[in-house]
Amino acid sequence: MKKRIRGRGVGASGASVEPLEGRVLLAAVAWTGGGDGTNWHDPNNWSNNAIPGAADDVTIDVAANPTIVYSNTAGNRTINSLLSREAINFTGGRLTLLTTATMEAATTLNGGTLEGGTWTFDGISLLFSNSGNNRLNGPITVNGDLDRAGASGFLTIAGGLTLNGVLTIRGLDTVDFSGTQTFSNGTITFANDNSNSHNLRVAGPDGSTLTIAANATVNGGSPSNSATIASTGTGTQALVNLGTINATTGTGIFISVEDLTNLGTVRATAGTLRIDLPGSDTTWTNDGTLSAAPGAKVEVVDNLVLSATSLVGIEVQGAGAANHGVIASTGAMTISGGYTAAYVGGYVPAEGTFFDVITATGGRAGEFTSTALPTAPPTDKTVLIYEGTRVRMLSTDLADLNLDGTTNSLDFVLFLNWYTSLDPRADTNGDGNINSLDFILYLNRFTDG
Repeated sequence: MKKRIRGRGVGASGASVEPLEGRVLLAAVAWTGGGDGTNWHDPNNWSNNAIPGAADDVTIDVAANPTIVYSNTAGNRTINSLLSREAINFTGGRLTLLTTATMEAATTLNGGTLEGGTWTFDGISLLFSNSGNNRLNGPITVNGDLDRAGASGFLTIAGGLTLNGVLTIRGLDTVDFSGTQTFSNGTITFANDNSNSHNLRVAGPDGSTLTIAANATVNGGSPSNSATIASTGTGTQALVNLGTINATTGTGIFISVEDLTNLGTVRATAGTLRIDLPGSDTTWTNDGTLSAAPGAKVEVVDNLVLSATSLVGIEVQGAGAANHGVIASTGAMTISGGYTAAYVGGYVPAEGTFFDVITATGGRAGEFTSTALPTAPPTDKTVLIYEGTRVRMLSTDLADLNLDGTTNSLDFVLFLNWYTSLDPRADTNGDGNINSLDFILYLNRFTDG
């Protein structure tokens, strides 16, 4: 009688043989439609007569071109991967993806949830209906665009979305980012289609924070200030911008979140990007970049503090408010940080042209600690003038010392006063000395002006 040896084996050479650890074998499962031909939850629709599970690589590709329904009856299920060349309508339940899905036919969230994995929409968009149950649970990656199906689209995103594409918010659409998470890579665009509300909301319990990553963008706009980024939920919700929020069309974008941090760029390319934190007499501190293109405005309702790390950028293409950007506050403004400006479109201002680039209805305090002003012709200069409720940028002649936009006897008398009192401002050539060389240089500038 042969003995049965248990445990570690010994080979012919005398070496021990370790038992193999268990492996999960992935199975290829295909849609046949042999059941009702429609429902995901019908096991007879699958090649193995069983509803696919976590170990299955699923393929849906049949000649009949059905629209497959994933419903509440299917429940919450997990698959390893998915390739679908047929339309799928997710009307309920939750489908969790462990690896990748490639969708080549119409895919619609109509009350269902997609969770995890990387979803690639090849030549199509992932559509979402007006169902309040439409949901993407992350971390999830979407390669492709997201758009509504029908009217009044609704979508909740949780756990973080990496989007290699565009999420479009149209009139009467609502997209909620629920709970603390990051939006990465892609673009959220407000469509300039109508005056109805276009809602992007930071949702969830107290402390929920949406971070717009450095490689992500929110842009667009809509008529009548209806493109809104707002808070909803109990307590305080926060928006942290590391990327770009840019009003590019229509009347712009309206931001009204409980707590706003800007470490990226907030910009108005067209219209107005308006920041109005809930409450009255609020103060918002900007730590990143605020910039405005010609004719556009970034406006803060109530009080604005430009911190030491902030940067203001202004573009100018002509004289008059319609031709230069503006940073404004309806309350007080405290200024620090950097300022940069550029003449664009080949514009060269005439001497004596003023631009009201900063306006503060409630009064201005402080000055920029660093400036990068536009290059002027050799006989001109560009300067900033700080006044009570505004900062003006002036292009004027080098000999215009009192900065009133003209060169005349008042400037010459002012220079003489500086010169005779050895005021450092009389050091025209900037060599650290006040002497006849400075007098001659200023005289030449004055006569040239």
